[in-house]
Amino acid sequence: MRVIVATFIQHKNSMKILLASILASIFATGFAVSSFAAEPIALRRGLPTDIWTSWPMAADFDDPKYLEIFPEYRQEYKGHEFALAKKAGFDFIRLTIDPAVFLWNANETKTAKLTAGLKIAIAEIRDAGLKVVVDLHSVPRVEPSPGTDQVLKSDASFEKYLTVVEAVGLAIADLPAHEVAFEPMNEPTLDCVYDLAADEKPRWPAMLVKMHGVARKAAPQATIILSGGCWGGADGLAALDPKSISDQNVIWSFHSYEPFLYTHQGASWTGGYEAVVSGIAFPPQLADKMVLMQVARDGLAKSDFAAAKKTELDNNLQADYDAYFSEGWALEKANQPFEKVSKWAKVNGIPSKRIILGEFGARRSELSVSVADPQRIFFYKLVRSNAEAHGWAWSTWAWSSDFGVSRTTTSRDFSPLLMEALGLNPP
Repeated sequence: MRVIVATFIQHKNSMKILLASILASIFATGFAVSSFAAEPIALRRGLPTDIWTSWPMAADFDDPKYLEIFPEYRQEYKGHEFALAKKAGFDFIRLTIDPAVFLWNANETKTAKLTAGLKIAIAEIRDAGLKVVVDLHSVPRVEPSPGTDQVLKSDASFEKYLTVVEAVGLAIADLPAHEVAFEPMNEPTLDCVYDLAADEKPRWPAMLVKMHGVARKAAPQATIILSGGCWGGADGLAALDPKSISDQNVIWSFHSYEPFLYTHQGASWTGGYEAVVSGIAFPPQLADKMVLMQVARDGLAKSDFAAAKKTELDNNLQADYDAYFSEGWALEKANQPFEKVSKWAKVNGIPSKRIILGEFGARRSELSVSVADPQRIFFYKLVRSNAEAHGWAWSTWAWSSDFGVSRTTTSRDFSPLLMEALGLNPP
């Protein structure tokens, strides 16, 4: 009997040593044990806070009057907006914060002030009964402002960006993981197929693994939302191997603005002919093609583009109008991202609760009836229904402004027509 007991004790002690060794190994990597087993946050229908509403250019990033009220949307919101979102039927807010202000003349005092403002914003949203996705909403910027292209261009600049990821992750680490998630980068711009040389390997997968590690170490319990390269679209997500990130508490995101000719008509900041496009309906009205193409060409002729660039854009415009107005093409284009992501998820065993359509929308213009609310209904209903049919959460872009679902471009009450198209509660 003593031999049996001694053997049992020896075995038990060995198991303790083995378990301790395993735990030590796990914690050495910076992960909490429960983070591997944690369920991702439950999200359904989201809405972003407004960005670029009143935030200054880089020269004013350190102005105390701006730093005292961060994130930037808080300078314009009146206090009732999140209650409106909750009443409409949204269940989470994508809290968009610009990491450029963290990076510009970075120091501990400034970072502490910014993260304190962030926590106030999170509390305001949660008080309205809404969940929060803290979104480091990096965007392309002109030098020297630290925009997306700048932070991704080198290992050194990306390391600086990761200090912001760490700071924000630490700031939310003590908040309830079932209410607050973390999206450490918006729309990484690199690794588009059309930009890669024949022998060039994608850079984003390795950078993504590193970023995830920093975010996970800083916020062990929070769900982390990750996307692929090439502006966070379906192509970028489908190019990733999710097995490179062994974490079940990750939600994979993709953005969809297809067909781009429709969703971005009138957008001058694309650098293409979209600035002179107007009147495009979805689905297209085939009889309108020639008239609308001539309108765009007239606008292109009057634009400030160089002569060679005008010729290039005119050729592109012709090809894209031919495609868009061909029967069935626009609808097929809108559906393609969903088919691609669905196939990727099936191949990799990713359940629907771990996928989100992180952005979608169509630009509106007060000058073009074709993208007024009645003409946007079909697109919003189609895309939203597509996501829900796959069991995926979604977040529209944006609240107000050109892509907004608000009643006007400057208000934050909601368009009854678009709320109905999104399956929400019309005001």
